[in-house]
Amino acid sequence: MKKIIGIIGRKRSINNKDLLVFSNELVNIIYKNNCLPLGILLDFENDDYKYFIDMCDGIILQGGCDEYELDNDIIKYIYEKNIPVL
Repeated sequence: MKKIIGIIGRKRSINNKDLLVFSNELVNIIYKNNCLPLGILLDFENDDYKYFIDMCDGIILQGGCDEYELDNDIIKYIYEKNIPVL
């Protein structure tokens, strides 16, 4: 069974539209390593992200200059679940 690697989506505004984006380069690297990428969409009003994180064998936190309060909650949850993170 292939490992599932979660990628936390990052919010970006493009042409006045709010989008959640995932690095295509990261997705390709995950595939090349015989794993399955799982894009984790963040809802800032609830903690549904925990359901998806629980499916993952590892998590990638994409970089960026924006930091959200929810980021700290996600990192704490990943740490409590002892899931490898990059």
